[in-house]
Amino acid sequence: MTNQRSRCYHRLHLIETAKLNGILPRAWLTETLASIPDYEINRVDNILSWKTAR
Repeated sequence: MTNQRSRCYHRLHLIETAKLNGILPRAWLTETLASIPDYEINRVDNILSWKTAR
């Protein structure tokens, strides 16, 4: 798998996982990217879509 295909696959995976969890992908991604600079590295799994599902 090329590097470009790999990046595309990971992006699509995040988007589809958010959809499966009933989350609007764009809203989740916007919120997640905004929170990254202030987030502790050992707690990063808390902002994954399946953890934020409502």
